[in-house]
Amino acid sequence: TIRGILRINAKQYTDAFISDPEDGPDFYIDNVRERNRALNLDDVAAEIKPKREWKVIP
Repeated sequence: TIRGILRINAKQYTDAFISDPEDGPDFYIDNVRERNRALNLDDVAAEIKPKREWKVIP
């Protein structure tokens, strides 16, 4: 589980990111359902999916 601030893409609302509080890479949230009603700049906790399900965005 990670905790961080949720940032929603203003141009593509289905894309969101959780900033890593330890200055690592952001965690990508790929759809509205996965956000579970969280809004932009909410402090959230998220469960990390197994590595085989990760999507890497360059």
